[in-house]
Amino acid sequence: MAAEEAEEAAAAIGDATVLAQAEVCKQAFEAQRAMLLVVSKAAKPSQADFASKCIPPTSEKLGEVQAKVDRKSKNYNALQAMGEAIPALGWVMVEKTPGPHVADMWESGAYYQMKIMKEFKGNDEKQMKLAVAMKAIFVTLQAYIKEHHRTGLEWKTSGVPPAAGRRGRGWWWRRREERPLRAAQPGRRRYQGAQEGGQGREDR
Repeated sequence: MAAEEAEEAAAAIGDATVLAQAEVCKQAFEAQRAMLLVVSKAAKPSQADFASKCIPPTSEKLGEVQAKVDRKSKNYNALQAMGEAIPALGWVMVEKTPGPHVADMWESGAYYQMKIMKEFKGNDEKQMKLAVAMKAIFVTLQAYIKEHHRTGLEWKTSGVPPAAGRRGRGWWWRRREERPLRAAQPGRRRYQGAQEGGQGREDR
């Protein structure tokens, strides 16, 4: 998984904050992967149920990734690149054409990723590997969406809705009851790329 490679690259540069952010980033992708497994087995739920029951595990981690950005860090560009790009995970909220949403979010992150490339090209291979690995995360995500969810999430037509009645609940609902997931913390910027038209960049 591209996020794992980015985590390894983050560990190599020896910055605990960058590594911690990379670890949470991997967790965010793992949470979304678990949700996509649900999508492959369940019928499409209502938008309200999807937003309240499917999204929070990923959006919480998304907020944690952004919370790791430290303007005082010597590796601020690496932290901010991921902080700007991670709302790409909000593609699941975009119907018809989710792929371009990922491209838009990565464009925001790429501004800072290119700063890393410019600063360390030819003098720090570890930083360069981190920059390349970060880009690979979102390139890979775009390719996955193009292949499997080009026009939006592909729910299973004959599946059981995640929010079916008590007697008709599917395996996913039962699993959530057995292993409850925390709701996203208030105030976190969640899926703003998809819900609010994208994350604003700082003044340059």
